[in-house]
Amino acid sequence: IHPAQFKPNQSFNYKMNISRVNVLTDKNNLSKLKQPYFKHAKINRPIFYFEGSGDVNLKCVDVSENQVSTFQIKVTDYKRFDEQVIFPQDQYVTIKSSRLGSIADVTVSDFSLMKLSPDLIHLLAFIPNDGVRIGDRWNKILHLPLPPIRGADIPSVRAVDTKMIYVRDEKVNGHDCRLLLSTALVWLDDINVTPEELLQFSGINYRLQAGKGGRYQLKREQWVDKRTGVV
Repeated sequence: IHPAQFKPNQSFNYKMNISRVNVLTDKNNLSKLKQPYFKHAKINRPIFYFEGSGDVNLKCVDVSENQVSTFQIKVTDYKRFDEQVIFPQDQYVTIKSSRLGSIADVTVSDFSLMKLSPDLIHLLAFIPNDGVRIGDRWNKILHLPLPPIRGADIPSVRAVDTKMIYVRDEKVNGHDCRLLLSTALVWLDDINVTPEELLQFSGINYRLQAGKGGRYQLKREQWVDKRTGVV
Protein backbone atom coordinates (compact mmCIF):
# COMPACT_ATOMS: atom_id res chain seq x y z
CA ILE A 1 0.00 0.00 0.00
CA HIS A 2 1.36 3.41 -0.96
CA PRO A 3 0.23 6.95 -0.09
CA ALA A 4 -0.87 9.14 -2.97
CA GLN A 5 1.96 10.70 -4.97
CA PHE A 6 0.66 14.03 -6.22
CA LYS A 7 2.23 16.16 -8.93
CA PRO A 8 1.88 19.93 -9.50
CA ASN A 9 -1.13 20.87 -11.66
CA GLN A 10 -2.72 17.46 -11.10
CA SER A 11 -6.43 17.85 -10.30
CA PHE A 12 -9.43 15.73 -9.34
CA ASN A 13 -13.17 16.45 -9.53
CA TYR A 14 -15.80 15.37 -7.00
CA LYS A 15 -19.54 15.67 -6.47
CA MET A 16 -20.44 16.97 -3.01
CA ASN A 17 -23.73 16.25 -1.24
CA ILE A 18 -24.53 17.53 2.25
CA SER A 19 -27.42 16.50 4.50
CA ARG A 20 -28.11 17.64 8.02
CA VAL A 21 -30.98 17.10 10.44
CA ASN A 22 -31.53 18.91 13.76
CA VAL A 23 -34.02 17.17 16.04
CA LEU A 24 -35.20 18.89 19.24
CA THR A 25 -37.98 18.28 21.75
CA ASP A 26 -40.95 20.66 22.05
CA LYS A 27 -39.94 21.44 25.64
CA ASN A 28 -36.46 22.55 24.64
CA ASN A 29 -36.25 26.32 24.09
CA LEU A 30 -33.71 25.69 21.34
CA SER A 31 -36.56 24.43 19.15
CA LYS A 32 -37.65 28.10 18.87
CA LEU A 33 -34.24 29.19 17.58
CA LYS A 34 -34.37 30.46 14.00
CA GLN A 35 -32.58 28.18 11.53
CA PRO A 36 -31.55 30.14 8.40
CA TYR A 37 -31.42 28.05 5.21
CA PHE A 38 -33.09 25.08 6.94
CA LYS A 39 -36.57 23.77 6.24
CA HIS A 40 -38.95 22.78 9.02
CA ALA A 41 -41.05 19.69 9.54
CA LYS A 42 -42.85 18.43 12.61
CA ILE A 43 -43.21 14.69 13.08
CA ASN A 44 -43.88 14.19 16.82
CA ARG A 45 -41.15 16.79 17.47
CA PRO A 46 -39.58 19.77 15.67
CA ILE A 47 -37.21 18.71 12.89
CA PHE A 48 -35.04 21.09 10.90
CA TYR A 49 -33.31 19.72 7.82
CA PHE A 50 -30.85 20.96 5.22
CA GLU A 51 -29.55 19.71 1.87
CA GLY A 52 -26.65 21.09 -0.14
CA SER A 53 -24.76 20.04 -3.24
CA GLY A 54 -21.94 21.24 -5.46
CA ASP A 55 -18.92 20.44 -7.59
CA VAL A 56 -15.49 20.29 -5.95
CA ASN A 57 -12.12 20.53 -7.69
CA LEU A 58 -8.98 19.46 -5.80
CA LYS A 59 -5.79 20.72 -7.45
CA CYS A 60 -2.20 20.12 -6.38
CA VAL A 61 -0.34 23.40 -6.90
CA ASP A 62 3.04 22.55 -5.34
CA VAL A 63 5.13 19.69 -3.92
CA SER A 64 8.14 20.69 -1.83
CA GLU A 65 11.46 18.86 -1.52
CA ASN A 66 10.32 17.24 1.75
CA GLN A 67 7.12 16.00 0.05
CA VAL A 68 4.71 18.53 1.57
CA SER A 69 1.93 19.02 -0.96
CA THR A 70 -0.12 22.20 -1.31
CA PHE A 71 -3.67 21.93 -2.66
CA GLN A 72 -6.29 24.43 -3.71
CA ILE A 73 -9.92 23.34 -3.43
CA LYS A 74 -12.57 25.21 -5.38
CA VAL A 75 -16.34 24.80 -4.95
CA THR A 76 -18.66 25.61 -7.86
CA ASP A 77 -22.36 25.19 -8.68
CA TYR A 78 -23.15 25.09 -4.95
CA LYS A 79 -26.84 24.88 -4.05
CA ARG A 80 -28.92 24.92 -0.89
CA PHE A 81 -31.75 22.59 -1.80
CA ASP A 82 -32.41 23.85 -5.37
CA GLU A 83 -31.31 27.44 -4.74
CA GLN A 84 -28.05 28.51 -6.38
CA VAL A 85 -25.46 30.08 -4.05
CA ILE A 86 -22.91 32.36 -5.66
CA PHE A 87 -19.41 32.13 -4.23
CA PRO A 88 -16.82 34.81 -5.10
CA GLN A 89 -14.88 33.66 -8.16
CA ASP A 90 -11.29 32.42 -7.88
CA GLN A 91 -11.55 31.79 -4.13
CA TYR A 92 -10.09 28.63 -2.63
CA VAL A 93 -9.56 26.52 0.43
CA THR A 94 -5.81 25.91 0.62
CA ILE A 95 -4.50 22.77 2.35
CA LYS A 96 -0.97 21.62 3.07
CA SER A 97 -0.46 17.88 3.55
CA SER A 98 2.48 15.59 4.33
CA ARG A 99 3.47 12.61 2.18
CA LEU A 100 1.41 10.29 4.41
CA GLY A 101 -1.68 12.52 4.26
CA SER A 102 -1.42 14.43 7.56
CA ILE A 103 -3.04 17.87 7.31
CA ALA A 104 -0.53 20.56 8.26
CA ASP A 105 -2.50 23.73 7.49
CA VAL A 106 -5.91 24.87 6.22
CA THR A 107 -6.68 28.44 5.10
CA VAL A 108 -9.55 30.06 3.21
CA SER A 109 -9.26 33.01 0.84
CA ASP A 110 -12.84 34.12 1.48
CA PHE A 111 -15.14 33.98 4.51
CA SER A 112 -17.87 32.28 2.46
CA LEU A 113 -15.79 29.07 2.37
CA MET A 114 -15.24 28.77 6.12
CA LYS A 115 -18.32 26.61 6.76
CA LEU A 116 -17.34 24.06 4.09
CA SER A 117 -13.58 23.99 4.75
CA PRO A 118 -13.54 21.55 7.74
CA ASP A 119 -15.27 18.88 5.64
CA LEU A 120 -13.10 19.32 2.54
CA ILE A 121 -10.02 17.93 4.32
CA HIS A 122 -11.61 14.47 4.00
CA LEU A 123 -10.58 14.49 0.33
CA LEU A 124 -7.10 13.49 1.56
CA ALA A 125 -6.47 10.14 3.25
CA PHE A 126 -3.92 9.49 6.02
CA ILE A 127 -2.00 6.22 5.67
CA PRO A 128 0.49 5.62 8.55
CA ASN A 129 3.05 3.56 6.64
CA ASP A 130 3.61 1.44 3.56
CA GLY A 131 2.94 -1.87 5.37
CA VAL A 132 -0.74 -1.45 6.29
CA ARG A 133 -2.89 -4.54 5.72
CA ILE A 134 -6.62 -5.32 5.96
CA GLY A 135 -7.67 -5.30 9.63
CA ASP A 136 -4.83 -3.02 10.78
CA ARG A 137 -5.82 -0.26 13.20
CA TRP A 138 -4.17 2.99 14.20
CA ASN A 139 -4.97 6.27 15.95
CA LYS A 140 -4.80 9.73 14.43
CA ILE A 141 -5.54 13.21 15.77
CA LEU A 142 -8.03 14.82 13.37
CA HIS A 143 -9.30 18.40 13.49
CA LEU A 144 -13.06 17.94 13.26
CA PRO A 145 -15.98 20.40 12.98
CA LEU A 146 -18.50 20.56 15.83
CA PRO A 147 -21.99 21.06 14.34
CA PRO A 148 -23.53 24.22 15.87
CA ILE A 149 -27.10 24.19 17.17
CA ARG A 150 -28.00 26.81 14.56
CA GLY A 151 -26.93 25.00 11.44
CA ALA A 152 -26.04 28.10 9.43
CA ASP A 153 -23.30 29.15 11.90
CA ILE A 154 -19.59 28.48 11.31
CA PRO A 155 -18.60 25.29 13.19
CA SER A 156 -15.88 25.32 15.81
CA VAL A 157 -13.05 22.85 15.20
CA ARG A 158 -11.39 20.58 17.77
CA ALA A 159 -8.51 18.12 17.73
CA VAL A 160 -10.04 14.70 18.38
CA ASP A 161 -8.25 11.39 18.93
CA THR A 162 -9.71 9.21 16.16
CA LYS A 163 -9.51 5.45 15.62
CA MET A 164 -8.88 4.30 12.06
CA ILE A 165 -9.08 0.85 10.48
CA TYR A 166 -8.37 -0.59 7.04
CA VAL A 167 -11.66 -2.48 6.71
CA ARG A 168 -11.58 -4.25 3.33
CA ASP A 169 -11.10 -3.84 -0.40
CA GLU A 170 -14.07 -2.78 -2.56
CA LYS A 171 -14.69 -1.86 -6.18
CA VAL A 172 -16.25 1.61 -6.49
CA ASN A 173 -17.19 3.12 -9.87
CA GLY A 174 -14.79 0.76 -11.59
CA HIS A 175 -11.88 1.51 -9.22
CA ASP A 176 -10.26 -1.05 -6.90
CA CYS A 177 -10.35 0.76 -3.54
CA ARG A 178 -9.35 0.32 0.10
CA LEU A 179 -12.09 1.21 2.59
CA LEU A 180 -10.72 3.22 5.53
CA LEU A 181 -13.08 3.76 8.48
CA SER A 182 -12.52 6.53 11.05
CA THR A 183 -14.51 6.65 14.30
CA ALA A 184 -14.50 8.82 17.41
CA LEU A 185 -16.71 9.18 20.48
CA VAL A 186 -15.76 11.93 22.92
CA TRP A 187 -17.38 13.93 25.70
CA LEU A 188 -17.65 17.62 24.76
CA ASP A 189 -16.27 18.64 28.15
CA ASP A 190 -13.12 16.57 27.51
CA ILE A 191 -12.31 18.68 24.43
CA ASN A 192 -13.23 21.96 26.17
CA VAL A 193 -16.37 22.73 24.18
CA THR A 194 -18.62 25.38 25.76
CA PRO A 195 -22.33 26.06 25.18
CA GLU A 196 -21.36 29.45 23.72
CA GLU A 197 -19.49 27.73 20.88
CA LEU A 198 -22.48 25.58 19.98
CA LEU A 199 -24.98 28.45 20.26
CA GLN A 200 -22.71 31.26 18.99
CA PHE A 201 -24.75 34.39 18.14
CA SER A 202 -28.14 33.09 19.23
CA GLY A 203 -28.46 35.43 22.23
CA ILE A 204 -29.42 32.45 24.42
CA ASN A 205 -27.43 31.69 27.58
CA TYR A 206 -27.15 28.04 28.58
CA ARG A 207 -25.08 26.07 31.03
CA LEU A 208 -24.33 22.38 30.98
CA GLN A 209 -26.45 20.42 33.47
CA ALA A 210 -24.42 17.23 33.17
CA GLY A 211 -20.72 17.39 33.91
CA LYS A 212 -19.73 16.08 30.50
CA GLY A 213 -22.15 18.16 28.44
CA GLY A 214 -23.07 15.63 25.76
CA ARG A 215 -20.94 13.62 23.33
CA TYR A 216 -19.54 14.07 19.84
CA GLN A 217 -19.62 11.04 17.54
CA LEU A 218 -17.85 10.61 14.21
CA LYS A 219 -18.07 7.93 11.55
CA ARG A 220 -16.14 8.62 8.34
CA GLU A 221 -15.62 6.27 5.41
CA GLN A 222 -13.01 6.92 2.73
CA TRP A 223 -12.56 4.85 -0.41
CA VAL A 224 -8.91 5.13 -1.47
CA ASP A 225 -7.83 4.04 -4.95
CA LYS A 226 -5.42 1.11 -4.51
CA ARG A 227 -3.29 2.15 -7.48
CA THR A 228 -3.05 5.90 -6.96
CA GLY A 229 -3.81 6.42 -3.24
CA VAL A 230 -6.36 9.12 -4.15
CA VAL A 231 -9.69 9.33 -2.31
